[in-house]
Amino acid sequence: MAGRHRNPLPSSFSRGAGAGNHPHPPPPHHPHLPPYHLDEFREPPRLPPHHLDDFRDPARLPPGHPDSLREHPPLPRHHFAGHGGGALPPASHMAAALEERIGAEIEEAHALLGQNQRLSATHVALVQEVSAVRHELGHTARAIGAAQQEGDLRIREVWMLSIR
Repeated sequence: MAGRHRNPLPSSFSRGAGAGNHPHPPPPHHPHLPPYHLDEFREPPRLPPHHLDDFRDPARLPPGHPDSLREHPPLPRHHFAGHGGGALPPASHMAAALEERIGAEIEEAHALLGQNQRLSATHVALVQEVSAVRHELGHTARAIGAAQQEGDLRIREVWMLSIR
């Protein structure tokens, strides 16, 4: 595979070193996406209405979410001196809900890690099996070619004997 490129350089790209002070061509963009210079004018992505982190509109939170239980926005609190000058830490029920959610996410991460390791081991085994089958297929193809050549030689010998 040496010398072959899956993604060859565009024809306008300079192939030699020191071909001048021409800037590189701009990177191509997908035809269905706006060019890169329009990215700075985009709005931030909107989260789906059921997303737990969609704190912008409490009415859109799922039922039972701790933030949806608030009837009014919290009153401004004094800064917590031992917390870097930020807001006070969340109330105990909020902390318990967050700890429960983090615990569930950690359990899910462990489950996904185990599944990923099993899939990785399966992938390695399948790659090795494909390699072995390709090797065996090469032997079979060479054996078929040799058998065809031998058959052609025998037919030619019989034909030559029949002509004489």
